[in-house]
Amino acid sequence: MRIACALRLDGAELVAMAGDPDPDVRGAVAHRLDPTSLSALAADPQGDVRRIVAGRLPSGRLVTMISDEDAAVRREVARRLDPTELGRMVGDPEPAYAALSPIGRHSKLSRG
Repeated sequence: MRIACALRLDGAELVAMAGDPDPDVRGAVAHRLDPTSLSALAADPQGDVRRIVAGRLPSGRLVTMISDEDAAVRREVARRLDPTELGRMVGDPEPAYAALSPIGRHSKLSRG
């Protein structure tokens, strides 16, 4: 029932549902909230919700999610992050994401 509400409500009522205990409800909210209102869900305990947020958050605000604990969230961040900010991902524990950085690519080339 709460998911149905999250799919139909708007405005302050939808924002209020961002605190719902059910991660499926919060995911539905993350899909529908205005992108400028997604910051509160960027720290959601559920990785799937944070991944949705990373896919919709304005690119200039993705920097706050660069070091997310969930690799799928960081992958979404790396995919959408402004290229000038990719250097911040050089130290990422996932080599594929670090390699996206111009600095990371340069380092790999220089190592041979």
